[in-house]
Amino acid sequence: VVHSSGALTAQNLSQISKSRGIGSAGRALKYVEHLLRYGLVSAEPGGGRWTTHRLTLGPILLGHYRVRFRAILEALRLFDPAVTPALDMVQTEEFLPLCLALAGANDDSSELARQFYADGLGLFLERDCGMLILMDLMLAQPADRSRLLDRAPLSRYGLARDYGVSRAHINKLLSDAAVAGLLSLEDDGGAVLFSHRLSDLLELHNAAIFLGLRTGISQYMASRPAARD
Repeated sequence: VVHSSGALTAQNLSQISKSRGIGSAGRALKYVEHLLRYGLVSAEPGGGRWTTHRLTLGPILLGHYRVRFRAILEALRLFDPAVTPALDMVQTEEFLPLCLALAGANDDSSELARQFYADGLGLFLERDCGMLILMDLMLAQPADRSRLLDRAPLSRYGLARDYGVSRAHINKLLSDAAVAGLLSLEDDGGAVLFSHRLSDLLELHNAAIFLGLRTGISQYMASRPAARD
């Protein structure tokens, strides 16, 4: 969102993160430092504090988002074939403008997202790789289950290896989620049984993302010069 106005700086990003309840200002700055360290973004040279220098998205980061958006849009196309033209833009120069439109559409649903956060998903969203771990467990379930989150096998070692976190981090995440009534452990810790509440929250969360994407794609397609001509 701030990138579209030409004001993508670490300082602005940290302020927006704090004001919208996404995360603390300090956490946002640490995130930007991480991106800079690995060359995922670059900062314009100049005097003053580095946090005020304009940031530019690098090709590695854009490449990651091309892969991610393609996967999401291919899934969304199962429900709505009208998003197909957006898939054709993923490898073109229109990808970044499209991403900005989609980000703006999802920003309109921020109140709904905050509600899901407060109701329990925040426990996973605020932890390093928390949502990735939850999605990994979701995909490990049998395909013929009756709800989105039901019961999944659990390998702490595998999750720690795949996502670069410690087993202690995973244990803490699962323990806190159990205390919050979101899941329980079975088979001596070898399986996770998800609550109906967490399953419903994740389903609504995903539906809200799809809705935001559909809205953003429709708005972008209607605003393209080719469409206006």
